[in-house]
Amino acid sequence: MSRERVLIVSNTAWNVRRYRMGFLRHLHGLGYELHVACGYERALERELEEIGAVLHPLPARGGGAGPFAALWLMLRLWGILLRVRPGILHLFTLGPAILGAALSRFFPNIRRVVVSLTGMGAWRRDWTRPLGRVLTALARIAWGARGTHVVVQNHDDRALLAAAGIVRAGQLSVILGSGVPASIGPFEPVPRNGKITFLMVSRMLWSKGVREFVEIGQRLAAEMGTEIEFLLVGGSAEDYAARNPDFVSRDWLMALEQSDPAIRWIGFTDPATLQTLLRRCRAVMLASTYAEGVPRSLIEALAAGRPVITLRSPGCREVVPQGYDTGFLADPGDSDALFDACRRLAQDPDLADRMGQAGRAAVRAKFSSAIVDAELAALYQTEQRSVSVAAQAQ
Repeated sequence: MSRERVLIVSNTAWNVRRYRMGFLRHLHGLGYELHVACGYERALERELEEIGAVLHPLPARGGGAGPFAALWLMLRLWGILLRVRPGILHLFTLGPAILGAALSRFFPNIRRVVVSLTGMGAWRRDWTRPLGRVLTALARIAWGARGTHVVVQNHDDRALLAAAGIVRAGQLSVILGSGVPASIGPFEPVPRNGKITFLMVSRMLWSKGVREFVEIGQRLAAEMGTEIEFLLVGGSAEDYAARNPDFVSRDWLMALEQSDPAIRWIGFTDPATLQTLLRRCRAVMLASTYAEGVPRSLIEALAAGRPVITLRSPGCREVVPQGYDTGFLADPGDSDALFDACRRLAQDPDLADRMGQAGRAAVRAKFSSAIVDAELAALYQTEQRSVSVAAQAQ
């Protein structure tokens, strides 16, 4: 019996390596024949080869933007769809999700399209502007076919897409986050000796709350002295080959320690180093007004048994769900509430431990890879798509 082919499409290779490999291994265990289309990295190709998956290179996202880049991506996707002939097409991130879903209508062999939106990004910010209106119109066309299912990571995004009539209710689901491994082993209390460390783990974007994190760190260090340490963990524009003007400049980040020794930019780190930093910290803060899905850094903090400090903004508020005292929520713009949360946790390690244990329970109940991967894979087993444009033309 032949295995059904799945084509996973994402915008970058690092995105697949960092966030999708666990899901791909889950699909491999279910017996699917796997193909992945994204930017090329030899390290990713080796990981995919270990599970028998085939990498199909796409243009790197950093290579440009605009209509010509979109056209080139569409042509490359068309060629890959012709070669692979998948039965299931799973599209991650907005650009591939719109272009890939539109192209899928010309391939009658594709019985199922799954669109996974890991955040609304600039689309939510520009919702009522011309660019946002264009994206809304394109998404409504691309995702309207029967057999297409759209997955968002938080309830705010679901309500937005449903209210705009972009996706019918029966074709729209919420699956919280991209999944992290559930905590294994005994709970590790926060360190009682040495510096009291707070982390921000994110791409270094102003809209993710870099300035707020730095200013609160400076305030707390001025009050409590050298025992306080605030560490920024994440890449700059150069690490992602990105041209996004929202990125904080590398020079600004590198100068932080000179202006205040309590604040330091670590830069881009590997997952093992991040886990070491999580075990060392008192809490993880993300004052993000960016249109998140569910921030993975906050879920990883919960899994490590560390409380989170974040905002009541879409995506972020999902991480401190009702019934789980996993951290603190503040209103956007309320830097005093963020500061008070940091000071309270700095002064009360027992509170940090209680919140950390609640975080581990929340991961097991809602955010674990086992739950997320199973819910995503279950979407592959539903209805056949309607007749495609290509089939109608024959």
